[in-house]
Order: sequence, then structure tokens, then C-alpha cells
Amino acid sequence: MKKIYLFLFVLSTFFVFGCLGGKDVALVEKGYQQILDNKLVQAETNFKEALKVNPDNAYAILNLGVVYEKTNRISQAVELYNKLIKRNGTERAGKSTEGEEQGKTLVEIAENNLAAL
Repeated sequence: MKKIYLFLFVLSTFFVFGCLGGKDVALVEKGYQQILDNKLVQAETNFKEALKVNPDNAYAILNLGVVYEKTNRISQAVELYNKLIKRNGTERAGKSTEGEEQGKTLVEIAENNLAAL
């Protein structure tokens, strides 16, 4: 089975953005936990809501791509991974379910996910 790379916010990142009233950050955090709990429908809802609040939230983009990949909507996953790659942001994964991905940029993780499809 192909690897699907997930990430977890760096706590300091969460607190910085959370203190700034980032509803999108809280929604992404909730959605990430739902991925871990295999509640993919709920996770998808939270990531989409986060993107309504902040359409440029790289964590929501990546994780929604993961949800699409896990639910066999590969073309939608590819679209989001490519969007994240094109965006070329510098956000990093503080933790990852895949140890070798920790510290990599979300763009690098999206590239790896795309290559694994």
C-alpha cells in the first residue's frame, strides 16, 4: 500500500495562529485528529470549512488531499497536491506519522504524496 503522509502542527505554530483568532487553524487541528480516528467524512467537512475561512491554509489543502486520497478520489487529491506545490509555501510539518517527513515542508510532503500515487 502506498504511503500517505500526514502531519501534525508544531504546537508553537498552533498557539501563535490560535492566539491570533485563527478559526481555520482549530478546524484543521480537529480535522487532523479525525483523520487519525478514521472519521474521514467529518475531517473533510472541517478542512473545507477551514478553507472557507482561509483559502490559503496550506495545512487544510494538504490534509484535504490526504482525505481525497484515502477515499480514492485521486484526481481531486492530485489537484490539491499540485495546488500546494504551485503555491510553494515554506510551512513545515512539526511532526509526522512518517518519521522521515518530520521537518519537511508541506510542499515536499505534497510532492512525495503525488509521487506515491
